[in-house]
Amino acid sequence: MDALPAPGTPFGSSVKIVQSGANDLSLRVVTSEPAVLLASQTYYPGWQATVDGNATDVFPANVSLTGIAVPAGVHEVVLAFRPSTFKTGAALSVVAGVILIVLTMTRRCQNRPENDFPMQPGKMDHRC
Repeated sequence: MDALPAPGTPFGSSVKIVQSGANDLSLRVVTSEPAVLLASQTYYPGWQATVDGNATDVFPANVSLTGIAVPAGVHEVVLAFRPSTFKTGAALSVVAGVILIVLTMTRRCQNRPENDFPMQPGKMDHRC
């Protein structure tokens, strides 16, 4: 386990990568004072962060990098890319797919000849 520097000593900190993925990063951060964790990742509003499981703000730092405020102590920091544009795009794709299916079925039923496959007495027509 990482130890904190003794009180009265100069500022000390360390960061260890616990897990790294394409859209997420898990870190173990040790700092003797409140600090800003500067991730060498271009800032974009889709980044979300937690410190010890609690949501925290992600902000631009040093012009284009990603910053996360971290209190003094030993902490688990998780940085994840979850843009709202992805959720919006997925929802629009589902709606478009449903509309396409409905239009295809409607058009198929409208273009069917009336005397095509005549119904037999006592049976229901389930073709459309």
